[in-house]
Amino acid sequence: MNDFDNFKYGFRDSDEMAITLTLEDDTELLCGVIAIFPAQDKDYIALTPLNEETDEVFIYRFKLMDVDEPIPILENIEDDHEFELVGEAFEKLFEEEEEKLFEEFVDDDDEFNQIDTIN
Repeated sequence: MNDFDNFKYGFRDSDEMAITLTLEDDTELLCGVIAIFPAQDKDYIALTPLNEETDEVFIYRFKLMDVDEPIPILENIEDDHEFELVGEAFEKLFEEEEEKLFEEFVDDDDEFNQIDTIN
């Protein structure tokens, strides 16, 4: 069983699922999965380097090849128009996730305040 056996769209803790990228200079970079999301009838994956202090995000076209177990296939996005549309889809997803987290925080804060005022 690997990280992709229970494949789901959406955000995740970047330490939850990781992929090793081989860069153009043949160095390897361990990246955490930020999100897997659909855009324009294709799937995409957003990654961030682990073990590095950076806000850098890599976005790739994403497919799962299912042989004995799911194997992630990443493809570069070479078309500028496609990359722009995918970037916009990721930003929208990111904003929605921030709103959801804020609402959860406010709900948790309300519960805390209600408990606090009862005492």
